[in-house]
Amino acid sequence: MQIRHEQGNEGGEFVLDFHGHRAGELTYSLSGDVITVRHTGVDPAHEGRGYGKRLVSEVVAFARQNNFTMRSTCWFATRLLDKVPDFADITAPS
Repeated sequence: MQIRHEQGNEGGEFVLDFHGHRAGELTYSLSGDVITVRHTGVDPAHEGRGYGKRLVSEVVAFARQNNFTMRSTCWFATRLLDKVPDFADITAPS
């Protein structure tokens, strides 16, 4: 399993590759210094293995490295950002 980051001017995605197969992705937009997670998805054949959390952890690490804060319109990422204490410092005020 490998996660690669593809970034453009207004956002990007983290893609989970599993033996050459796209097994999941997290897409985000970027406005100023705020990343907004738009979608997190994992192929049903790979659900329940923690890959969604791994994708969210990758975008959190990217945000921290670049001094960004985060928001989310994705229910899955929102749940993790609210639930995991280690992510509290990265969440943008509403």
